[in-house]
Amino acid sequence: MSQAQFTADWIVEYLESQPIHDELLSHSSADAEHWSLLLGRLNSLSREDISGWSNEIKVLLQNSGIGISHNESNWHLDPIPLMLDEVEWQQIERGIQQRLELLNRVKLDLYGEQTLLENGVIRANALRKHASFMRECFAPNRPQTDLFLASIDLYRAPDGVFRVLAERCQCPVGIGALLENRMVVRRVMSDAFFECEVQRIADFFQQMQTVLEKPVSQQPDQTIVILTPGVEDTNYSEHAFLASYLGYPLVRSADLTVRKGIVWLKTLDGLRKVDIIFNWLDEQSIDSLEQAKFSLNGIPGLLHAERTGAVRIVNPLGSGVLESAPVQLAMDNIAQELLGESLILPSQASYLCVEYDVTRLSESQLEQIELYSLTDQTLCLDGVKDRTEIFTRVAENTRDYYYKYKPMLSTAPYWQDGELKSLPIFMRCFALYTPEGVQVLPGALCFAQTKKRGSNWLKDTWIRSVAADKPTSRPLSLQARLTDHALLDGLIPSHTAENLYWLGRYLERGENTVRILRLLIDRYTELSIFPDDNINKVFDNIINDIFSQQLLFPYCLQACGEEQADEKPSEPAEIRAFIASLFFDTSNNGSLLSILNAFFFSAMQVREFLSDDSWQVIDAVKREIKRVETISQGTSMRALQTTLDRCLSYWMAFTGSVADCMANSNGWFMFEMGRRLERSNHLIAVMKSLMIEEYPEVEQHIVLESVLASQVSLITHKRRYRMYQNPASVIELLILDADYPRSLLYQLLQLENLCQHLPRRQRAGILAAQDKAILKSKTTLHLLDHDSLADVSKGKRQQLATLLDDINSNLLMFSEVLSLNYFSHTKQAKSLNWSAT
Repeated sequence: MSQAQFTADWIVEYLESQPIHDELLSHSSADAEHWSLLLGRLNSLSREDISGWSNEIKVLLQNSGIGISHNESNWHLDPIPLMLDEVEWQQIERGIQQRLELLNRVKLDLYGEQTLLENGVIRANALRKHASFMRECFAPNRPQTDLFLASIDLYRAPDGVFRVLAERCQCPVGIGALLENRMVVRRVMSDAFFECEVQRIADFFQQMQTVLEKPVSQQPDQTIVILTPGVEDTNYSEHAFLASYLGYPLVRSADLTVRKGIVWLKTLDGLRKVDIIFNWLDEQSIDSLEQAKFSLNGIPGLLHAERTGAVRIVNPLGSGVLESAPVQLAMDNIAQELLGESLILPSQASYLCVEYDVTRLSESQLEQIELYSLTDQTLCLDGVKDRTEIFTRVAENTRDYYYKYKPMLSTAPYWQDGELKSLPIFMRCFALYTPEGVQVLPGALCFAQTKKRGSNWLKDTWIRSVAADKPTSRPLSLQARLTDHALLDGLIPSHTAENLYWLGRYLERGENTVRILRLLIDRYTELSIFPDDNINKVFDNIINDIFSQQLLFPYCLQACGEEQADEKPSEPAEIRAFIASLFFDTSNNGSLLSILNAFFFSAMQVREFLSDDSWQVIDAVKREIKRVETISQGTSMRALQTTLDRCLSYWMAFTGSVADCMANSNGWFMFEMGRRLERSNHLIAVMKSLMIEEYPEVEQHIVLESVLASQVSLITHKRRYRMYQNPASVIELLILDADYPRSLLYQLLQLENLCQHLPRRQRAGILAAQDKAILKSKTTLHLLDHDSLADVSKGKRQQLATLLDDINSNLLMFSEVLSLNYFSHTKQAKSLNWSAT
């Protein structure tokens, strides 16, 4: 490619660097139109423009949540795609189609007639010892399920030939990331995408959904779920994105149960039969009843249900054996045996130690090899670093080992630190097995091989066509069934409903905590500027109630004892340290950091239900967690106030985005129910802490102002009652006003309305237990007046205290009934050791 074509200094610098074995310079002809079109479009852009693209891509990925997971990973999507022309891609496509057809036939044979083992094409002894060979799936006398989805990792060798690095038939991870990356890159580089006439990938996903839903056309009420290991899995964000994109419920093992050979999903409405499972669990531990490998993710009885045809699992169980060394080493011979032809995409060259003695290799050859085991898929030994262990192992059991020469990967330009750098790459391609044949996704996820561990540098792959693909309409078979899909609307697993409920509680708890901490800091700074005995007494009461956890979670409604009171902070330095600890001390479940972590974890659990706007807030919360972790006892009050202001804006923004985008059928009522219950608990705690005791007039005014400020009701009270603040008016506003959104009665009325969305378990006309708890509290408040609640006897408002205790007990009963009747309560699985001890 001629340098004279380009004027952009960052392009010229890369061309002048002349990297060896590079996709742009070494494997593209001088008139490579696909690269020329891209670079010609980018030639007018400066370094700042490309860096701007890179930053925009990073922000979009963060906002979508695809790069956010419980286990942090460094996710970098490069703005410069890998370009392949149509002719070259057609060769790759034919090779992938051939290999997937071959793999499917191998799978059917290994769990059926096993002719490949009998004829010695595949080493039978090594295969049967391999952990991925599932004897539970051996069924020669019944029809087997074809493969569904597979991924193939390719690299270009120095001779220009693409070779297979690895194949994944059990869990082909990366397809969700590829789809999300394409959406982001297309948005940022729309002009370049159009000019390069890039093939579309949307048709592949429509076809995938069609194949997945094929049985649904016969029985439209069948249920399809995506089974994920959970938020702890590094690919959880991808699973959640696929669930959201395809419109299927995302479930964990605890959401499923097998009864009488049928797989059921635990939902708010009760049990619902599951017909198809899109599985992302390790198949070696998917059934804790039959399989030796124990896992908490195991679903007892699932293998039996799959064998009897009660449920269809894709990819079919047992597919992992196709990734094993005994199968991969024999692929060339298998192609000749089953297809009578050579592989279009050859495998990476491998050598059995029983045929090629590794101990006779020279020092320079040992530097280029890695040793693997036929039966232990985790073993990988370096020819130089592990030379002694290699020789020892091979001497003990020559037949169990083989070695490969380290692949010489081609390089491609990546944008790093304001310039193009060449990094070694390999491509992950995806293919779908359909009744009409193998369909290959026209694109790939390109990985860079970096020295930095845990760093994921990705690149989109653009396949150029002579004419850009025209958008295709949704297949008629799917259009005809759109009404049937409405049957799935509102299908909420009970575990998901519980997470939505706790997401609402943590959100409200976070807001309440921020407001109490803001009140505490305001009173502290006010006292330091204007020393006053009355303010000091009120501040002392507030900090005492916070120390005894009456004003903050867990809302202890009893004052602390004398021994605990002696430990509370009293000196200015102690008070400052205590206030700071309320931000960062994770040993305190009521601290700001603890609540932020709990909120983030709950949000991750319901990733598929949240909009992109909501995920912008989640990403901001994640960054805030890192900032709060840096807070120390020496942090200034101004900095703490700034932290509180930011957190409050997150809570408000998230509440608005959820209320605006989430439907009741998707669980909004569970989220809102959690919020209303938590707000009620907090309001009761504040009133019980500060409104029961009678204070002198000046102190009383400061206390009432503090109570109103903590409930964002100071302005409302002043507009309604002018300047006449008294306990009766505050009680009327915050307890008895049915129309005020911050009052206790308003929360109870909202809870009563939200309960109408819960599935009814009683006959019509019979109140459920949760309805009775709310009705009892609501009726009590309707029958009381503010003057009687404000009456003081022996220095206390006894009637108010009794009322708050009664309502608190009713709300506790409400929470327990809700949890018992509607949330999942599967006991944690335990491994049974039948061996003698």
